[in-house]
Amino acid sequence: MAEIRVGTASWTDETLLASGWYPKEVRHHPERRLRYYAQHLDTVEVDSTFYALPRLEVVRKWAERTPKGFLFHVKAFSAFTGHGLEANALPKDLRALLPQKEGHLPQREVPEEVVEEAWERFFAALGPLREAGKLGYLHFGLPPWTEPKPRSFRYLERLAEKTQGYWVAVEFRNPKWYTAWGFVKRELMRLGLIHVSVDAPPHPEAPPRSWSPPIPWPCSAAMGGTPRPGRAPTKSPTSASTGGIPRKSFWTWWRPPAPWRSGRKGSSSSSTTTTAPKGWRPPWASNAS
Repeated sequence: MAEIRVGTASWTDETLLASGWYPKEVRHHPERRLRYYAQHLDTVEVDSTFYALPRLEVVRKWAERTPKGFLFHVKAFSAFTGHGLEANALPKDLRALLPQKEGHLPQREVPEEVVEEAWERFFAALGPLREAGKLGYLHFGLPPWTEPKPRSFRYLERLAEKTQGYWVAVEFRNPKWYTAWGFVKRELMRLGLIHVSVDAPPHPEAPPRSWSPPIPWPCSAAMGGTPRPGRAPTKSPTSASTGGIPRKSFWTWWRPPAPWRSGRKGSSSSSTTTTAPKGWRPPWASNAS
C-alpha cells in the first residue's frame, strides 16, 4: 500500500495560527506549538530557510521536539535559487562582504564567495535533522523569470552535483517549463531530481492544470539517516479532512508500489508511476532481496 504523508507549508503560518487549530495554551509557545503539530501531522515544510540561513541551535530544537519518523522539507536559501537575498538576513561577517549592506541584492550582485559560504553553513545547520533521520527533501523553488533555457539546465546540473547525498525537489514557477515537459522530465530523471508542483488556482506563474503527474524518482544518493527510497512528493491540497487546518498548501508524499521498492524495473497500473529508463537501477537495488 502506498504511504501518504500530510503536512502544511510551515507550522507557524499566519493563517494556521489564526485558524484556531492550535489550542490557546500552545499557539504562541514555540516548543509546545511544534510538539502539538507533530502529534497530529508527520511532515512539514520549513519556509523560513528561504529568507535567512538556518541556525544550528534552532534546527537542533526542531529535531528534539518531534517524534521519530517526522520529516522536515526544507526550502533552499534564496541565494541558491536565483532570487538574490536581503542583506540584513545574512550574518554580520557575510554581510560585510556584500557591495551594499542593506536592502535587496539581485543574484548577479551577490559575490560568489558569499554564496559558497552560505551553502556550507546551510548544510552544516541541517546536520541535526540528517542525524535524526528527519530531513526530507531540500526544496528549490525557481523564480518565475527562470525559463527552460540552456543556462537553466546548467544550473540544474550544478545543483545535482552540489547536493549529492540529499533529496532535492525542484518547483518551476514559469509555465514554459511545461511546454517542453517531455525533455524537462527526462533531464530531472537523469539528474535524480524530484519534481514538485503546487495545485493552485489559475495564475500566470502556475503550472498547467492538466499534465503528467510528478516524477516518482529518488535522487541518486539516499538522504541522511534511515534511507527512504522511492518516494516522490506532490504539493497539493489533500482530499481528506483537514481537521480545521486552512486548505492552503498541504504536502503529500507518495511511495511507489513494491516492484519499485525492491529495485526491479517495470511500471505499475497506478496513474502516478512512470516507466524506468532502460538499464536504470535505483541506488538501493543492491540491497534488494
